[in-house]
Amino acid sequence: MHKPESFLQALQGKSNLYYFANGEVNNRVVSFPGPAGAPLLVFVANWRAKLKHWKSFIKVLQQKHRVLYFETREKEATQYRTEAPDLSVTAMAEDLTRFLNLVERPYHLLGVSVGTSVILRSWAKLTNKPESLILLCPVLKVKMPAYFRVFPFIDIKTFTRYAPLLYRLLCVSPRLKSVQKTLHRAMTEKDFTEIAVMKASVQQLLTMPDPLACSNCRPTGRTLIVRSLQDPLHSTADADRVMQGIGATDAFSCPDFRSVHAAETAERLLPFLRRESFVG
Repeated sequence: MHKPESFLQALQGKSNLYYFANGEVNNRVVSFPGPAGAPLLVFVANWRAKLKHWKSFIKVLQQKHRVLYFETREKEATQYRTEAPDLSVTAMAEDLTRFLNLVERPYHLLGVSVGTSVILRSWAKLTNKPESLILLCPVLKVKMPAYFRVFPFIDIKTFTRYAPLLYRLLCVSPRLKSVQKTLHRAMTEKDFTEIAVMKASVQQLLTMPDPLACSNCRPTGRTLIVRSLQDPLHSTADADRVMQGIGATDAFSCPDFRSVHAAETAERLLPFLRRESFVG
């Protein structure tokens, strides 16, 4: 049995932050301690997720669990050990496979959005499978908005050159705040590494194969699917296909993806996690 701290490199002065040394990248892992003797829950978040957006959600889970928040390689905090990292979902799945095959058993596994795709791709190679599986808003085919669809095909120098003009144009629409923040960073930072990583990652996501068709994910333990009812990126059709494809035992719905982050949604997960689960 491995304890998480035995294969994670601690950051000096920050005992809850670690890096998982993993070849061409070091994945950041954030540890949230729970009650003494609490079961372990591994959390694989959505694409480019910010930890701050999941803090209230994790705080609820911490009431009953120790949480390891595993960040896939496109995240801001990833340490790149090569100038051209592979940002495909396949590479992310390999990272997760190595990580999960080292964590202690038993553990529960939770994925969100693209994080669910990574889990589905890694499943067949997991020798250390979870006791239960939770997939929030599973994604089988990435449907990026129009402004992200053209993003991968724009030369990075051209993009940053015209970023100020695009920023002024986008300011007229409050619905594009996330894009405005990205452009603002492009205008104010000398190092465009983050923009380049996001650009390469989007291109990989747009060509991502259906993870359900590419792997044999048939959990023998209990599974829960959470749908988003009104969201262009996370369709109920995808959630239903995943539920049927893996033989999920439980499901519930949220109004939209924003509500998935809410503490109330985490509260709804606790009864599922408390029930007796098994691995065949």
